[in-house]
Amino acid sequence: GSGSNNRLADKRDANNNNQRVLRTLQQQQQQQHEVVILKLAKRNGLPCLCLEGRQIQCDNDIEIHQAIPVTILRRAEMQNHLPPQINMPQVQLELPLKRPIRPLVDKLRAL
Repeated sequence: GSGSNNRLADKRDANNNNQRVLRTLQQQQQQQHEVVILKLAKRNGLPCLCLEGRQIQCDNDIEIHQAIPVTILRRAEMQNHLPPQINMPQVQLELPLKRPIRPLVDKLRAL
């Protein structure tokens, strides 16, 4: 009767839970994990920007280590390396309020 129906329902629920757990584990194995670290460090007494990367995907594990020599600037020296100061361009568009913008944009695209 009702006791055997409950046992069957419990078995089905357990089966469904096991299948969900198995699917989740399989999806996690298929997913790719990446880690990238940038840090300033000294290598052989020279300042370097160090790039460390790691990619984990299933059974593959790839690691990359790269040290890029850099020159550290003093604050006073940075002025020589900043982007140039330029004025904002003097472009203005005045559009009539009642006129649709789409035809105007289409004309400008044709130019």
